[in-house]
Amino acid sequence: MEKAVILTISFFLLTFYCFVSLVSSVDTLVHGDSLNSSASLVSANKVFTLGFYKPKDTNNTYLGIWYTDSVYPNYPVWLGNREKPIMDNSGILTISSAGELIIITSNRSDPIELYAGGNGTNITATLLNTGNFVVREMNINGSEGRILWESFDYPTDTLIAGMKLGVNHRTGRNWSLTSWFNETNPASGAFTLQWDPGTRRLIVLRRGLAYWTSGDLKNYTDENSRLNVKEFENIVMKPDVFNLNYNFTNVSNGVEDYFSYSLIIDPELTPERRKIISGWRLAYNGDISDHERPMIIALVSHCYGDNIQGCELREQPSCRNHDEIFVSKSGYFADGHGVRVNAESNENASLTESDCRENCWKDCECAGFRYDYRCSYWKGKTNFVQSLDGSEQTQFVLVPHSTKRWKTWKIITLVIAAVIVLLLGCVWFIIRKIEQGRRKKEELRELMTLEGYTETHPVESDGGQGHHLRLFTYSSILKATGSFLSTNKLGEGGFGPVYKGKTVEGQEIAVKVLSRSFNSNQKSIFILLALTIAHNQMEKDVILTISFFLLTFYCFVSLVSSVDTLIHGDCLNSSASLVSANKVFTLGFYKPKDTNNSYLGIWYTDSVYPNYPVWLGNREKPIMDNSGILTICSAGKLIITSNRSDPIEQYAGRNGTNITAMLLNSGNFVVRKMNINGSAGRILWESFDYPIHTLIPGMKLDVNHRTGRNWYLTSSFGENNPLQELLR
Repeated sequence: MEKAVILTISFFLLTFYCFVSLVSSVDTLVHGDSLNSSASLVSANKVFTLGFYKPKDTNNTYLGIWYTDSVYPNYPVWLGNREKPIMDNSGILTISSAGELIIITSNRSDPIELYAGGNGTNITATLLNTGNFVVREMNINGSEGRILWESFDYPTDTLIAGMKLGVNHRTGRNWSLTSWFNETNPASGAFTLQWDPGTRRLIVLRRGLAYWTSGDLKNYTDENSRLNVKEFENIVMKPDVFNLNYNFTNVSNGVEDYFSYSLIIDPELTPERRKIISGWRLAYNGDISDHERPMIIALVSHCYGDNIQGCELREQPSCRNHDEIFVSKSGYFADGHGVRVNAESNENASLTESDCRENCWKDCECAGFRYDYRCSYWKGKTNFVQSLDGSEQTQFVLVPHSTKRWKTWKIITLVIAAVIVLLLGCVWFIIRKIEQGRRKKEELRELMTLEGYTETHPVESDGGQGHHLRLFTYSSILKATGSFLSTNKLGEGGFGPVYKGKTVEGQEIAVKVLSRSFNSNQKSIFILLALTIAHNQMEKDVILTISFFLLTFYCFVSLVSSVDTLIHGDCLNSSASLVSANKVFTLGFYKPKDTNNSYLGIWYTDSVYPNYPVWLGNREKPIMDNSGILTICSAGKLIITSNRSDPIEQYAGRNGTNITAMLLNSGNFVVRKMNINGSAGRILWESFDYPIHTLIPGMKLDVNHRTGRNWYLTSSFGENNPLQELLR
């Protein structure tokens, strides 16, 4: 009784002391300082904060560390007392007279000990810029001595840059992550993430049983961003400077075997927040994610014992197969007459959501379950009645997988069949190309030797205006233009000069000469097209019409030189597209439903809404058909040509033809100047500077005070009309 009274008196005295005792430094606690629930320590670089944290829907508090400026305020990357919650906000962190780092409360008879002490009062506790909370021994001269204790030795559910997962063979210490018990309870849950030094793999275990593995750590090179780092074979997303900007490290030096990571930082391309903030979190359901980045690193909750996407193979109940999964749905279970069926409840409070799922999976009678801090199961012959408006409780229902998983022999058969079809297709393509080449040579020889010209042909899609095209032979073109006399030159566009001429009948014509240089042999190809000119005032329109039809033909013989890059001489028409190196984004021509208009757009390649654009290049200038062609002209401009009179300019150009237009892994479409040695130079233009109605990771909403550029989103005029609305 006396001990309890003494502790109570001590607590109230210390509480009073805290009101008159200030923390001597914003990042450091010294002997005599105290930190209560309304105070905090902040690292010198302002990145991390240490204080008392309260999860939602609970009165419990925990000593925690979190990112000061986080998307999820106060979400902790470390907890000091996850297994010993404080039932109110009475917690006080202090260094005792015995040199202990402890938390005292009003509702516990014994303090919560973080560092046991034994070095007297000449110690400090500092929150470092790395997020590591360390207890140090101070030297006699006041300088910092050795580290006696550090929070990085006691990770909870989050791995931040500089933390370790592995083992210290000398001290026997193991570093691993352990998930929360549930969404609001930080106590240790069912899953752990650890590093296996033998296989050099990350492994997620559930109750000690391997559920998922990262696969081998291997070299990864990205020539576009000049990365040379490591990657895991079972982590689908590849390292880059935008999203997964992690540089993985494996250290094995005889004393320690561990995995860690640092951040890849590109001064210009890496978003500012991602130069600082990161954190691999092991969720209560086993998934690994970075809550500061829009990605799931590992979907461990989708592992059902089959060997797919890193899931570990394990023995299954005879009644289950790999084509079944649990899906969260709103609704209720009913019998054959539509009457609700009550669940069987398990009052064991030590079970997590994953325990409920595992129990239901192993029970052949179980059709679904619910976790509401207790497990409830529905068994027997029941039907699930889904509530489409979401008004019913959410249950986990066992359903067939939406994408059926193939057996090994089916996959092998499919691959063999695909290879055979591909080979036959290649043979047919080669034969067809040879035949087309032979036929084109004959036609060209005939065209070069014939006199005169062909009969007229009506122009398609001319709105019934009665326009006709006539194909002229090469010899007749030479006669009409005086062998391309300079005095007959009308002007020169982005793809070559235009000459005027007169046929033997006295009909005036305009001739476009397209010139294209090849780096390999510097030869020029001349493609000629002529149209009759009815009136002199129509010369400009006719020249533009000629240029468009010529460019259209040119695009049929000009291939895009890279799947993600457009260079001078390349063309991209409505049937072609660019795809980013990581296959996440596609650039091409997009047509909204119920309209013939088309737009240059960027969309997620594998999206729930296929081809729904996150960016449009010509939202205010729609192309009325599918005649759009994206190209880099000889003046170094990035333009869209079409049936309309003037090209739609994306980048105005002033750097000649030595530029490229590339769709980056971030979804940003950039125009770059190329250096003399062939490496990528500075960015001249980028689509991220011209957002429309969608904000994706890496885009900005703000202002550049130096250039005066504003980044903001603007809603579309209507569901099928991307035209900018007045609201923004």
